Amino acid sequence: MKRIFSGIIAFIIILSLPIAVFAENKNENVVIKEDEVVKGDFFTAGDTIKNVGTVKGDVFAAATKFENIGRVLGDIIVGSGESQIGGSIDGNLRIGTVNLSIIGEIGKNVTALSQVVILENSGAVDGNINAFSEKIDINGIIGGDFRGIADDITINGDIKGDVNIDTEKLTLGPNAKIDGNLTYESPEEIDIPEGIVSGEISYKFKDNNIDTKKVEKGIGALNVVGKSIKIISYLIVSFILTLIFSSFMKKTSATISKKPWYALGIGIVVLVAVPIVSLLMMITVIGIPLGLISFVIYGVLIYLSKIPAALWIGEKILKNEEKPYLPMVLGILLLLLVGFIPYLGKFVSFVAIFFGIGSYLLNIKEAIQKPKTIEPLDE
Repeated sequence: MKRIFSGIIAFIIILSLPIAVFAENKNENVVIKEDEVVKGDFFTAGDTIKNVGTVKGDVFAAATKFENIGRVLGDIIVGSGESQIGGSIDGNLRIGTVNLSIIGEIGKNVTALSQVVILENSGAVDGNINAFSEKIDINGIIGGDFRGIADDITINGDIKGDVNIDTEKLTLGPNAKIDGNLTYESPEEIDIPEGIVSGEISYKFKDNNIDTKKVEKGIGALNVVGKSIKIISYLIVSFILTLIFSSFMKKTSATISKKPWYALGIGIVVLVAVPIVSLLMMITVIGIPLGLISFVIYGVLIYLSKIPAALWIGEKILKNEEKPYLPMVLGILLLLLVGFIPYLGKFVSFVAIFFGIGSYLLNIKEAIQKPKTIEPLDE
């Protein structure tokens, strides 16, 4: 679990970056004062962010420390290190943080990704709490359901709905009250005094020993499903492109026959040179958009590069087939099957990519440079 929360902290930082970049206010300390009213959504980033006033919209924030004491009529969406949520929030709280303390009232739901989540005695959540954490303490009131995954969960407050938790250790304090059902998964079943849970109690044994054989089977099944989806998706994309641009696709296939070495050479040069040129462009600030665009085009070109070679292979086998769809499908299936052969598969795939890129670019160049016949105007 410790490793998981190292990942969580990294996730919070990544989550915070877009907010920090596009924030309206980007200072070390940001404070909405007690008599201050923000009439719309509030975007901010800083070292310390504190709301003592009123925000009549949503709050989007990234900070080392975030504190709300005032009122927010919308949602609060936060990525921060330390977070204390007081005051009142009419909407939802969506938060990624290290330590979360709720001391105020939240009108709707809480979704928390945090190392520690504490709903204090003074805290109240009118809706549901969904929390993924290392430690969760519920001391206040939850008007809806509580769902949590944590190593250590303590319930010592009033929960009006159902409780569904997965934990290594569950503790029910003297003030614990669950009006709905309690469903918990844990290595040990605990004794629950009468009167704490009004609904049904359901326990499921949690086995921490991982069945490696089941995991391997599961991974194997996912790989098969993933590869099947990949093949079907590629066939659909190829079919649609061949259907829409049948004439152009036929020309690219013919180019491989007419100018094989030319197409191969251009394909190799482009495959190697484009990433280098794009990175060089991105060194300068002005060239960043062009570099990013070229990388996108480069990726699309590589993804579609096997279609001309597949069509060429299919046409060599189905010589009497006039329409390109069936040869294209046959060629792709053959390339994919060969791709499963160690070493040979990789080599054939690279050659197909080289020929495809080269033939695409030769035909695009020809289409651009081809003179257009302009009919004279009738006198």
